[in-house]
Amino acid sequence: MTDNNNKIRALFLTALMVFSVFAGTIALTGTAAAVNDNDIVDDEFTNTTVDESSTTLHTVNFTVENLSSDTGDDTTTITLPSGATVNSVSQNSFNGTNASFVSATGSSNEIVVTTSNTDNASFTLSATVEVTWPSVSSTTDGDVSITVDDSDGSSGTVTKSGLLTITDTTSGNKTSPTLVFQGQTVLANGFNPGDLQLRRVTGSKSSTFVRGLTADSTGQVVVDSSNLDGGETYFVTSSSTSAQYFEVAVQSLTVSADDGEVDNGGSDTTEELTIESNRGGEFNHTISSDDASQDELLQIFGSSAVADGEDDVALVGSDGTTADLNFSELDAGSYSFDVSVQDTTASDSFTVNVTDVGDGSATFANSSVEVSQGDIASVTIDLSEAATGGTFIIGSDDAGYQANISFTDGNDDGEVTVQFNTYTAGNVSGATVVTAADNDDTVTLDSQTDLANLLDDGEYELAVGTGDNVSVTDSPDDVGTVFLTERSTDSQLIWTAPAQPRATWTLTTTARSPSRRSWPPSMLASSRRTTRSPRLTSSSTRSTRPVSRVSSTRTVV
Repeated sequence: MTDNNNKIRALFLTALMVFSVFAGTIALTGTAAAVNDNDIVDDEFTNTTVDESSTTLHTVNFTVENLSSDTGDDTTTITLPSGATVNSVSQNSFNGTNASFVSATGSSNEIVVTTSNTDNASFTLSATVEVTWPSVSSTTDGDVSITVDDSDGSSGTVTKSGLLTITDTTSGNKTSPTLVFQGQTVLANGFNPGDLQLRRVTGSKSSTFVRGLTADSTGQVVVDSSNLDGGETYFVTSSSTSAQYFEVAVQSLTVSADDGEVDNGGSDTTEELTIESNRGGEFNHTISSDDASQDELLQIFGSSAVADGEDDVALVGSDGTTADLNFSELDAGSYSFDVSVQDTTASDSFTVNVTDVGDGSATFANSSVEVSQGDIASVTIDLSEAATGGTFIIGSDDAGYQANISFTDGNDDGEVTVQFNTYTAGNVSGATVVTAADNDDTVTLDSQTDLANLLDDGEYELAVGTGDNVSVTDSPDDVGTVFLTERSTDSQLIWTAPAQPRATWTLTTTARSPSRRSWPPSMLASSRRTTRSPRLTSSSTRSTRPVSRVSSTRTVV
């Protein structure tokens, strides 16, 4: 802004500007007679972007060639934008040919370098310059020019247009004050050193005194907003400069974790943390707990958290941030967490209750299962507490067949149903023997006894546990039995084809066939693994009316 406006900024975690470095060269060989524009080389002018009202150090390097051999001093003047004040000039180095350094001074917005020479001369000068930059109404670009006045009366000028940028940093005023969250630090500058006042706005033309402040030697003052009321507008002022305004807002913070109930083992060991706030962007949180050590906090809050001091952790978050909290293997109990934003007064707390869960076990939902030889036996395994999988064993070496099956509960519903195909059991051709009834679960046949024929009917032991096949064999969590009954002929169905002539077909199956049926020719099918071929008989008669179905009989034996 202008001289009636000053700068005010809310300091967040870090706010440093890295200024770009200008390095340009304009150089052409001049004539031997006298200096001109082409004999001036602007080698360097650092820190070309500056804040208004700031005091900045700059390094200036330039070269002048083709100075005449006339006696007398030559003057080089570097002119900065209007309003700048050169506070000091310090020579870093001077390299001259037939030239010597006399002085380097600052006056208003100019740097004046005086040299002398004994013959046709040239020199390169490096100097450090301290400049206080003016206030501006908006970000402004400024020119830097170098003018050489030779003692013979000749001169040359080089201008770098728009080389410097003076940034307008004064955004706080009475109608649109800078927003500051309660607890943040406010930096106001552009004042004269000495006493200032912090005042609170009470009306369009009124205010009330809050406390006294003191500007340092650079005209800066720091205001802590922790004890200022939210929703109020304040300003810093002195008798010689205009006020700088800022509004204090209270940051809201709500931190919650699902239902606050988890286990320390099994499938329910995590809680989802949610952060809600009226503040935009990311901000740092400090998380502490009297119930958890720093190592436990790092486990709970995961890889996004880092150690903060000796006891706490820090977490970066924003409005809407979610994170999974992991309580696996922690001691049972109630864990309370205090969450505070590092640069404001915002804070909240939440509690999670952790229930101790044992290793768990695997048991059969039904201790016995009966199925016909060659059919699918479905065995449901229940999992308790922290158990999520294990080993299921069917049969034994003594029974002539054993299958070792591993299983995993993939959807955390506490059960896995294994489907055991008694027809393909022992098959060495790679046919599927076991599957999971639920696609989310996993069932794997680890090993089985090879069989040359269909698995015999009879009784087979079942064993299940959460360990491997060795531990389950030695010490199962539960045992059961699967009964394979011999297949038999249980029923007969007869179909009669309509229209004339009418044919009746009868299919009779024997030995391990589940039924005895009479089929029309189009529905004939071969029976798998029968010991005899079906016997097919046919008769043909004439009828005066169609009959779609003559009879159906079923006899259970």
